[in-house]
Amino acid sequence: ISFYYGRNPRTMQADTVLQHSRMYGNRDRRDLALTRFYTSGDVYDRLYTINEFENTLRGAFESGAHEQGVVFIQADAASRVRPCAPNKVLLSNVVAVRPTGLYLPTGFQLAPFLSSTPVYEFTSASPATDAGKDYFAVLETDVGRIVFDLYETQTPITVNSFVFLARNHFFDGQAFHRVINGFVAQGGDPNSLDPDSSSWGLGGPGYMFGTEIVSSLQFDSAGVVGMARGSSMNSNGSQFFITLAAAHSLDGQYTVFAKVTEGADLFSQIVRGEPPDNPTRMTRVYIIYK
Repeated sequence: ISFYYGRNPRTMQADTVLQHSRMYGNRDRRDLALTRFYTSGDVYDRLYTINEFENTLRGAFESGAHEQGVVFIQADAASRVRPCAPNKVLLSNVVAVRPTGLYLPTGFQLAPFLSSTPVYEFTSASPATDAGKDYFAVLETDVGRIVFDLYETQTPITVNSFVFLARNHFFDGQAFHRVINGFVAQGGDPNSLDPDSSSWGLGGPGYMFGTEIVSSLQFDSAGVVGMARGSSMNSNGSQFFITLAAAHSLDGQYTVFAKVTEGADLFSQIVRGEPPDNPTRMTRVYIIYK
């Protein structure tokens, strides 16, 4: 397995995870908590089997069963000695997994993508969230990173839809196509990928759903995230907006489903216009959770 570790990882380390697990026994737990392993399901399965061997070996030594013959060093078919755990090297495999550059604060995990490339047309949003998890959206934009805390408990239908779309790369490359100073920055329209801006603001994911009004959630400050819709309360789709100031006129009319927790200082840099001539774009959007 190859991995990065430490507080400021710059060099890829390569070894068996068992070898380094012994080293970690002498490390401060704060260092261990910052360690991240990058691997694949195939390698994980091998490591799981190796771990079973290690546990059996450890148990044998602790119980004294090694006196009856426990293999610790074993030769392969070519009579080469394989040290450490039985068949550790024979079971191992080399898989290159490159760092993604995704933003993952301590304690967070990436919600796996559901597709490898952007998908723009659906008939409905499939279940994409799990009970008990706290979801956040990360928007990497031309002007920097914006992070939303999603209200999965209060507005479960809206959050599930947003998470489902993000996990299908739906928002990647899209523009903030409607940005009104002192009001909102609106995005989420796949039509904004077209250089012809005449249809910007008219697109969606292929399905619609109802508005979720929660009286305690209001557009009471900058950084509140709401769902854009048409004239019908049941016309929510993929377009959303971030308030650039308090907008109480929207209370009770549009779903509040998230709050900006990082990146509010970037609001002034989002290009204004309806639509802007050279709009700010979301380069990629993904979901993390804890």
